[in-house]
Amino acid sequence: MILVLLKDKINLDNISFKNGRDSIKIVYNVIGLLMIGITLNIMYDNITIKGSLIYIILNKKDLQLVKEIDNYFKSKVCCYESFIYNDNKIRIKKHNNFKQKDNIITITMNSIKKINHKNKVQIFSI
Repeated sequence: MILVLLKDKINLDNISFKNGRDSIKIVYNVIGLLMIGITLNIMYDNITIKGSLIYIILNKKDLQLVKEIDNYFKSKVCCYESFIYNDNKIRIKKHNNFKQKDNIITITMNSIKKINHKNKVQIFSI
């Protein structure tokens, strides 16, 4: 089952973190139901697929929410490196069953891993 959060209902206060063996798990509280990760349908203006990676330019409507989530992570996690680059682009690891559809991609941010002494969010397509 895939539980996609409604963007207009996201509350950053419902995000918490749980230390795992090799990463920090992102936990979202949906009215008492704790789910690993934040899963969203994100609108994009442009997409480039290179092997197992997807690069998108975020649509202005969703850019603000994604920046708020990124800034929240930055305020809570030591040595955090933003997942947004060039002010409106993100990189996503492609799931094997990924299919392009109407400028919307479903992504999940489920953990933060330390890579080269920086904490980076792991983002996957669904």
